Amino acid sequence: MDELRISVTAEPTYTLVTLAGECDLHTGRQLRDVLTSEVSRGARRMILDLSGLSFMDSTGMQVLLGVRTVLTVRNGSLSAVAPQPVVARILELTGADQYIPVYGSLEDAQTAD
Repeated sequence: MDELRISVTAEPTYTLVTLAGECDLHTGRQLRDVLTSEVSRGARRMILDLSGLSFMDSTGMQVLLGVRTVLTVRNGSLSAVAPQPVVARILELTGADQYIPVYGSLEDAQTAD
């Protein structure tokens, strides 16, 4: 079982959360804890770098959609960057990409509204 590695970088206008490994039933709580902690600290605009994430199941999707809802209520936003094909497909199949904008690069996400 691959583990989930999460790093957080606070930038002046957004918080970058970089994910690597696998996000599933066993690691979903870890992801939720990190993201909700950042929201509690005042993060309003969160960008997830998914380029190192090799797998995500419905547990991870639920976490992302839940955090997106909290950020939206607080006039914030959640976006995703550079998912690997298997993760992009899961975002597509679940419809999560309709709620969480997906960009090809960090630069594209930074300049988006």
